[in-house]
Amino acid sequence: MKRLLTVLLFLLVPFVSLALDSSLVRETSWDVGVYNQNGAKAPPSDVWHFHSDKTVNGADWNGVWQEAGGDRIKVVIMRQNSLVDQFDVDFINPGEFIAFKDGQRYRWGNAK
Repeated sequence: MKRLLTVLLFLLVPFVSLALDSSLVRETSWDVGVYNQNGAKAPPSDVWHFHSDKTVNGADWNGVWQEAGGDRIKVVIMRQNSLVDQFDVDFINPGEFIAFKDGQRYRWGNAK
C-alpha cells in the first residue's frame, strides 16, 4: 500500500504543479513598474488588476489573460479588434511577478 501511494504521488505531483494558483489572478491588485536600462527595477508607475473573469486592466488599458502552464499567464491587449500588446506574466511567489515580452524582462509587480 505504501508503495502504491508513493507511485501515485510521484505521478500526480507534476500535474498538480502545472496548475495555476488561481488566488494570484482572482480579484488581485499589483503595483507594477518597469525595468530601467540597467535592468534595475524603477519605482511602480501603474496598478494592474487581475479579475476572475480572466480580464486584466491597468490605468489606461484593458486586456484578457489565459493560463500558460504553471504559474504563468499570457496577457493580450486589444483595441477595436486589433492586437496592441501581448506578454507573459510569471508569478514568482504569491507577492511578486515578472512580466516578459519578446523573451526580455518587461515589467515587475508586487501584490498590494
